[in-house]
Amino acid sequence: MSYFEGRRRWRSRKEKREGTPAGRSTSMTAIMRGLVILMFGILIIQLVNLQVIKGEQYREQAEINALREIPIPANRGLIYDRNGTLLVQNTARFSATIIPGDLT
Repeated sequence: MSYFEGRRRWRSRKEKREGTPAGRSTSMTAIMRGLVILMFGILIIQLVNLQVIKGEQYREQAEINALREIPIPANRGLIYDRNGTLLVQNTARFSATIIPGDLT
């Protein structure tokens, strides 16, 4: 004879749990499922709004807002040898560049 013979290890879903009405747990589950579905629906609607409906507007704003990064090397300072003789100094140099594609 087995230990579990005649004993049930788990309650069935239909059985009433102690302290909670039978319909309450199923209604709470339905409410939670509904809220999750509602939230995903809102996210999908917002995604369609941003990507499809307003996508062209945001694309144009991004093209206007584009910046070109040009790295500027840092000044290193003056470098002297141990006798105090100047080995390296910084010289300021300015340059201007016109890019025809940027002129409109």
